[in-house]
Amino acid sequence: MSTAWQLSTTGAAVTVFDAGRIGNEASWAGAGMLAPGGELSARNRLFDLAMESLRLYPQWVSELSRESGVPIDFRQCGAFSLAYSESEAECIRTLAEKQNLLGIYSEQFSPHRVPGVRAGATAAQYYPNDAVVNPRDLMRALVAACRQNKVTLRECEPVQQIRDSSEFDVTVLSAGAWSDQVKVVISGDVVSIPPVRPVRGHLISFDLTSSTNDAALCDVIVRHNHTYLVRRSGNVIIAGATTEHCGFTRTIDGASAELLARAAGELMPALAHRGYAAWNGFRPATANEQPVIQRLGNSSIWLSYGHYRNGILLAPATAQLVAREINQASSEMDLPSPAALRR
Repeated sequence: MSTAWQLSTTGAAVTVFDAGRIGNEASWAGAGMLAPGGELSARNRLFDLAMESLRLYPQWVSELSRESGVPIDFRQCGAFSLAYSESEAECIRTLAEKQNLLGIYSEQFSPHRVPGVRAGATAAQYYPNDAVVNPRDLMRALVAACRQNKVTLRECEPVQQIRDSSEFDVTVLSAGAWSDQVKVVISGDVVSIPPVRPVRGHLISFDLTSSTNDAALCDVIVRHNHTYLVRRSGNVIIAGATTEHCGFTRTIDGASAELLARAAGELMPALAHRGYAAWNGFRPATANEQPVIQRLGNSSIWLSYGHYRNGILLAPATAQLVAREINQASSEMDLPSPAALRR
């Protein structure tokens, strides 16, 4: 949807096919952390895309909200990584030193000043540039903006095969964890594309609207080991997330949800013994956990999938990259101009 919107702003006529309802898979399920500080520790394509995307986000969200008329819960709130032992403290310090060399800025912070978290933390690292966005707001805005730009949205229409000689001038395959299930045909031959697998993740949310203790609601991202807490507008806190290799099994695992709830309550005592809602989604993971963003040879087909844990974060940079490549390649594909792309 990000790519569709980006292309539509250049004058291209765009059609989006979705096997289900638009935005109801990984985008709907995600927590919405825009947090390279909690994800990245090596310089690679994912790193470069993530840093560029984080830089783009404020203006991108502003333009999207203005064009769509849909408010988007986006905050550059920062993030804390906490340690509760000396070994954990050494780990977060070592990671921070490595990240600082790569360009991810952070600073040491007094753990006693982090509101709402369990006492006894031995160290805290603060990442001021990390941010959060509500991905459901984002999807509503993208749908509205695409419709305003005359993008045709065809929901509940699964695509089983794409061809470079189809009625469409350009095709972008961006089907998340299902991408490699779509047959790709170039010049009459079926071609292989990088495989992708689903990695299920459970998340839970706590609605603390009735809470009177604002000090218990840390307004930033809080991380400890594999647990993170994200506050959305109002007093809703998201806790995540599990990593499960179980194919496309959608069943809600009560045990996984309970483990998340217990970890969240240990990290932020105000959440202990509270009711919660649980859901899951399928992250699209490639073998090396790097996104696949490329044109297939000199064909009219682009691949854009495998963003794994960072699909929401990478949306602006991915959309700009794919749209730019398509516009640059339009002359090679014997099209009059980028704005003349029919679909």
